[in-house]
Amino acid sequence: MTPVMNDRATVGKVKKMTLKDYFEKARPYEAFYQKAEKNRDILEEVYADPNLMPSDLKFFAEVAPLNILAIGEDWCPDVVHTVPRWARLAERVDGIAFRILTKSETPELIEQHLGPGNKERIPLYIFLNQEGKRILYWSGRARVADEWVLARRNRRVYADFSQEEMEQFGHDFRVMYRERFRRENFQEIKDALAVAFAIPFDAGLDPF
Repeated sequence: MTPVMNDRATVGKVKKMTLKDYFEKARPYEAFYQKAEKNRDILEEVYADPNLMPSDLKFFAEVAPLNILAIGEDWCPDVVHTVPRWARLAERVDGIAFRILTKSETPELIEQHLGPGNKERIPLYIFLNQEGKRILYWSGRARVADEWVLARRNRRVYADFSQEEMEQFGHDFRVMYRERFRRENFQEIKDALAVAFAIPFDAGLDPF
């Protein structure tokens, strides 16, 4: 998706709470994991092997300090395949802080940070500076992942899938996330941050 980088009056309309307030209210990743009732195996897999390259650590050390507020639920594949990487990044890079809230706790934030087609999407990642000002936000899944899903659905809604089709779709989606989409999601956000911080794409980092 195309991230939104403008920072107009949205913040002031969040039911008398600022984005900084929401970040301070949010919980650390470990608390999210401990409360998770679904997809714990995926959360554990990604956390154990976040696939953070040296160029990733160098890049985020350059943009730090940076606060990352995530909105997600444990039932969502796009959440569980991506959230642990950000948690591990925060552990490894000084000045990067990561916290998370659930969609059910913050419906107003989802409503005010819509994805493509003005749709509510999770995960929602909101990147803030130390003063709580929004730098950009990103939600849903990477463009290539969306294209894969649309192709597999072939204009059908999930309710039209048989149980066997849904099981196969779920299996294949997990494989694609493991092999490609985890990195694609992370890279799409990283590229957007590079634009927001005016960091050249060839600034001595590994190729994106």
